[in-house]
Amino acid sequence: MPNDQIMRLAVDAVIERADALLLIEYEDVQFGRHWGLPGGGVEPGETLHTALRREVLEETGAAVKVGRLLLVNEYDPATHSHVYDNELTLRLLFHCTLAAEEPFAEPTAPDPDQRGIGWMPIADLTTIPFYPRIAARLQAILWAESTADIFHTLL
Repeated sequence: MPNDQIMRLAVDAVIERADALLLIEYEDVQFGRHWGLPGGGVEPGETLHTALRREVLEETGAAVKVGRLLLVNEYDPATHSHVYDNELTLRLLFHCTLAAEEPFAEPTAPDPDQRGIGWMPIADLTTIPFYPRIAARLQAILWAESTADIFHTLL
C-alpha cells in the first residue's frame, strides 16, 4: 500500500423492523444480483450521522434516526485481491430506525446499479449474495444478547 493512499470513510445504515433489514438490491457486471445496506461515503465537512441520513434518503427515500454503532469494518484491497474496488475503506455500520413509516419518498440519488429496495429477514442474510461479506457477523451482532465486539477488520 502506498504511503500516500487515503482511507475512504463510509457509513451504512442497519435499519431493522420486525426481524428484517431494509436492503438495497443491486445488479452489476462484477457481482450480478446482490444486496447491501444503504449508505456511502462521508463528504468533507460532514458528520457521520449527517452523512448517513443523507445517504439513506438518497438511496431509499427514507428518513432515519441514527442509533448506536454496531460494527466497524476495514477493507484493504491489497489483502482481499481487489474484490470490491481499489479504495482502502473504513466502513461504520450504525443501527437505525425509521423516522416515519412507509411509504418512503422517492430516492433522490440512487446508485446507478440499484434496482430496488426491500425488507429481508435477518435470518436470510447468510443465504443471499450480500456485500460486503459481513452477513454472518452482522446477523450475530443483531441476535446477540450482549454487546458484541464491534471492531471487525476482515472481509
